[in-house]
Amino acid sequence: MKSYILGGGITGLVAGFYTGWPVIARRVGGQLSRGFPLGPKYIYANSFNQELLEQLGIDTSTTVVKVGYFYRGRFVKPSKQLQEAYSKKTRGTVISGAMSGMLEEFAAFTVDPTIVVECLADECDIIQDQIISIDLEERVMYGLHDIYEYDLLVSTIPLPEFMELTGIRCSKLAWRSILFVAAECSSDLIWDNDYDYICFPGDEPFYRITKLAPPNVVYEFSVNPGYKVSIDYLPDTIPTDYYLLRYGKIVDKIPIINGARYGVKLLGRYGSWNPRMMLHHVIREVKSWID
Repeated sequence: MKSYILGGGITGLVAGFYTGWPVIARRVGGQLSRGFPLGPKYIYANSFNQELLEQLGIDTSTTVVKVGYFYRGRFVKPSKQLQEAYSKKTRGTVISGAMSGMLEEFAAFTVDPTIVVECLADECDIIQDQIISIDLEERVMYGLHDIYEYDLLVSTIPLPEFMELTGIRCSKLAWRSILFVAAECSSDLIWDNDYDYICFPGDEPFYRITKLAPPNVVYEFSVNPGYKVSIDYLPDTIPTDYYLLRYGKIVDKIPIINGARYGVKLLGRYGSWNPRMMLHHVIREVKSWID
């Protein structure tokens, strides 16, 4: 049976690592391949992720990541009310479980996720090509450099992109884009605490700030496609770079295609259009295919 994995982000590479199936990607790394970190990026400390790191020969030391919540001029304890306000601010609607349950801290591995991507890429059979169309009925992918017939296709690219490649129009998928702005910021609000990142459920135009090496931070703004976004910063902020992530916040999970009929599996948060899917869910699902 001929199987391929579409997409070279961490989800596609994990699938390729465990299955041995070729990974077709225009670029390896996905969101982690950008010029600066797009918000907080951590490998959560759990048994599935630990096993992956051990198999890759990566150190499994852990740390505690601390999260602050700044609301109406002060840091506050997270609550259900704040979670709903944060969800509405970032997605335009309330989605339970789409974020870390408003945790104040969580355990994560100290390894930089980009190192994990590099190690996975070294272990995968990667075909560098850009797919320009997919014929679901005939089970054929057409790339810039080759044609790929398949029995099973695992797609990890954002579902709207996959649907565009198939030529099937789908107006049900909804999302918010994310504008990431790298900046230098000397505000005491950021540095006079030990939080690793800070969420803002209130009226600030940004919804999260990730702290890097001082004085560097990353702002995140939720962008509703077709609408103007209000851009403003904390005092003592100098923007240095930006990146607009088109498919940023998934509004809701919606079943789109009959995967069994077309020999397609949708995998990952963006691939399956499931805002609740994390790396360990991907590992668990992929391992279920080969057990």
